Amino acid sequence: MSSTLKFEPFNYYHIFNKAIQKNKLFEIDENYRFFLEKFHSYTKNIFNLYAYCLLPNHFHFLVKTKDIESHIISEQIRRFTISYTQSFNIAFHRKGTLFERPFQRKIITSDEYLISSIYYIHSNPTHHHLINDFRIYKWSSYQDIINKKKKFVSLSKVLSLFNDLDYFIEFHDEKRMLRKG
Repeated sequence: MSSTLKFEPFNYYHIFNKAIQKNKLFEIDENYRFFLEKFHSYTKNIFNLYAYCLLPNHFHFLVKTKDIESHIISEQIRRFTISYTQSFNIAFHRKGTLFERPFQRKIITSDEYLISSIYYIHSNPTHHHLINDFRIYKWSSYQDIINKKKKFVSLSKVLSLFNDLDYFIEFHDEKRMLRKG
């Protein structure tokens, strides 16, 4: 895990960060929606999004970089977090930074790691005891994928990793049962 790891074109990365001092990143549902829309607007030209999960005090994104230089990607993520922080601060009458710096990223080095990372991101709400069944969590790409919503996630690319929607669901169900067992 590294914040100094350079982004390379056409690689997969797990990007994540959390709020400073255990603060919340999201106070109301509109914050979650706004965060996703803002992330998409800042990153749609540099990433394909494969999975996401937004939790009250942190976020996870699994992305595949496009043919863009590393410093441009890092700068767009920086601009995104600054823009969200400014909006959040205005809305909730606060000052200062919201995110820990720098954001974290891990490179995904194999198909197995990629698929398990997608599950890990989707299962995060259960891992953090926010909900008993991550499959119904509102702020994760799991529901987007099973309902075939293409708004943020590269749906066809994600499903091709699992061969189809049925196996995507089966994989998540099997992993979920193993964790419970």
